[in-house]
Amino acid sequence: MKIHAVPLIALSLLACGCETFNDSYRRSDNYLAARQAAGAPRAQDQQLAQLSASVAALNASNAEIVRHINEINQKIAALQQNDAAMQGAVNSIRQDMDATRKSWQTANERMIDQISSEMSKAIKTPSSGGKSGGPVGTGDFYVHTVEAGNTLNAIAKAYEVTADEIRAANGMSNDLIRVGQKLYVPKK
Repeated sequence: MKIHAVPLIALSLLACGCETFNDSYRRSDNYLAARQAAGAPRAQDQQLAQLSASVAALNASNAEIVRHINEINQKIAALQQNDAAMQGAVNSIRQDMDATRKSWQTANERMIDQISSEMSKAIKTPSSGGKSGGPVGTGDFYVHTVEAGNTLNAIAKAYEVTADEIRAANGMSNDLIRVGQKLYVPKK
């Protein structure tokens, strides 16, 4: 039985060695896992620190953007106030211009009425043709004394004749007249 004992001893040594080897293999796996598990919080801490730094940078950037937006909103509000003030000024100028236009229109109408009245008085002074230095042509004529602001066309319109007829009656070649000049106006 001695022969059978050797292989049995060898087999038992082999089994013990395998168990020791297997045990040491398990221990190294546990060691690596434990080491990785111990390193994981450090890596997570580093990632967390990087994320915190990124969040802080984003918050700072956001605060700067908010500050710029607030400045722009203040400028917009100031521009809107200026616009409202300018609109008020423009409306005031429009009202002043309308009042001035009405005033000028009223003054012009009064002036026209006054000139018409004075021309009507002058029309009432008739003269007859045929006198020396008198009108050119035949027929009855009014004598009109030119006043400041009179024009040949205005006089013609007042007497309901044409400027050409007045020019012909007075031997005139143009529309030039002077204050105090006596014009012969043909009667219709």
